[in-house]
Amino acid sequence: MKVAIVNDWLMKSAGAEKVFEQVLTCFPQADIFSLLNFLPPADQKILQGKSVKTSFLQWLPFAKTKYRNLLFLMPRAIEGFDFTDYDLIISLPHAVAKGIRTSSEQLHIAYLQARNLKYIYDDRDFYRGHRLIDKLIDWMIPSIQKWDQKAAKRPNFTIANSKFVQDWHYHRYQVPSEVIYPPVESTFFQKFYREDKRDYYVTVGRLEPYKNTELIVRAFNQNGLPLK
Repeated sequence: MKVAIVNDWLMKSAGAEKVFEQVLTCFPQADIFSLLNFLPPADQKILQGKSVKTSFLQWLPFAKTKYRNLLFLMPRAIEGFDFTDYDLIISLPHAVAKGIRTSSEQLHIAYLQARNLKYIYDDRDFYRGHRLIDKLIDWMIPSIQKWDQKAAKRPNFTIANSKFVQDWHYHRYQVPSEVIYPPVESTFFQKFYREDKRDYYVTVGRLEPYKNTELIVRAFNQNGLPLK
């Protein structure tokens, strides 16, 4: 069976990339497709020695640092991949990867990594930057949303990484999904276990606007409780 794994983009080794690494471990014969691949050398190990087939976006100026500004080109880019020779295609979308084109003889399974394209729905205001680019994206959002509604119905089977994502996806697209929770590297955390507990709170996450780390810090500054 010839297998392909499709990502939105590969920029750094974080939660979504760790899920990708485990899927590749399950299907070591798979070919890898991604709109963009700018993994730093230290994170290349998740590719397990394989090369990545990228889209035309890879060669655009500022693609490495301003890739979200290329959102209006991503539907065209993801549809440009050719999966004619593949039996099984596994997409891992948090943006547009679910929108690949396949035939009735192929099996396409989408594993939702997050609320897909939250940048044009709930979290639009978190991702504003250059005024002219924002105006262009705002102008394009209705057509991207129209494409996104069609793209969500293309996979043969849809899996969500949580009940929250499952509910959001069904509300947004009326597409049912099954929940399979992402892998957790529990052995990594076991070495930090201590019987004695200290009195502080912990927050963990990338410094992305929608994660509201600033709000958490402000709240703890106000209530005076210790936060790491």
